[in-house]
Amino acid sequence: MGDERLLHKYKVTEIDNCVNHVHFKDICRIVHLLIARQVTSAVYNVTAPFHPTKRSVINAQLGVSDEDLPALGGKTVICQKLIDESGFEFLYPDPRYFHLQSDFLSH
Repeated sequence: MGDERLLHKYKVTEIDNCVNHVHFKDICRIVHLLIARQVTSAVYNVTAPFHPTKRSVINAQLGVSDEDLPALGGKTVICQKLIDESGFEFLYPDPRYFHLQSDFLSH
C-alpha cells in the first residue's frame, strides 16, 4: 500500500476486520536491509506494526474522524521478529497514515 494505492479505492469486505498492510517504501527498505546483511535463510512477517480496522484506515484516507474500535475479526500478522532481530524502524508503522508523506508523520 501507499502513494496512490489506497484501501478506499477498492471494494472492501469485512470492514471491521484488522488490516495487515505494509507501505511499499518500508518493503523496499526491508529488502535492502536483508541484502546488505546477507540474510539468506530467515523467515519474517512483513507487516506494519499497527493493525487498525479497515474502516478506520478508509476513514483516515477520506479525512473522516472516527474512534478506532477493536477489530471484530481477521488474523493479525505480527512483525516483531523482524524488529527484534534487525532493529528495523518503519517509516509507516500505522496504515491509517500511509496516504501521508513520511515527512509529516509525527511517529
